[in-house]
Amino acid sequence: MKKLTLVVAFAALSALQVSPLYAGEKLGKVFIKASSSIVDGQQFADQDKEDSVKDMKERAGKFVVVDSEKEADYLVIVVERNRRDSVKVELVATISFKQNGQWKPGTRLIASSNGAGMAARRMMGQVNDWVEARGK
Repeated sequence: MKKLTLVVAFAALSALQVSPLYAGEKLGKVFIKASSSIVDGQQFADQDKEDSVKDMKERAGKFVVVDSEKEADYLVIVVERNRRDSVKVELVATISFKQNGQWKPGTRLIASSNGAGMAARRMMGQVNDWVEARGK
């Protein structure tokens, strides 16, 4: 019984520590995708960009990640993922916003860091900052 009480107490404390990170109002719904590469008129998926999309979805913070562009308020497209050296990764993405049911261009964002996961975190931070500066 003591063990169960200890586990429940630990879980409750852990939840309390995590909740402030995601507390507050959501900024909107975001759809994140990777651009495809076109070679000789054929489209090819880029696995590195797809991996960055996955990382960005996991680090969405104040956004609700949706499964389709139709549902989204914001569209983020990863257009480049470059390795600057053996460690540094640079991501380039565009953000668009929906106005009267149509996508309008927002801006181009660039984030880099040591490691792909941290570059994805920084990219989502820039998306967050851009949306907040725009006034939702």
